[in-house]
Amino acid sequence: MNHIDVFFSKLKSTFANQTGKKEIISSACLRHSAVDAGASQIEIHGRVVRLNISPAAKSAIFLKKTAILDDINQKIKPTLIDIR
Repeated sequence: MNHIDVFFSKLKSTFANQTGKKEIISSACLRHSAVDAGASQIEIHGRVVRLNISPAAKSAIFLKKTAILDDINQKIKPTLIDIR
């Protein structure tokens, strides 16, 4: 029974880590481009962030992409390489 507890604790920490990363990404987008991308609209695939938001909001984020990535990469390891 102890093995199951360890397994579920690892899963719990992994999902909590993903949620924390999404919150950091969301706050960086809001800080630099005034676009509120909620955590539910953010997907992390490897080292690439995919945003499920409107094209106009994506354009505003892409204009400040380097500043946003620099801000995110100071707080998240491993570093993210792209926002799409």
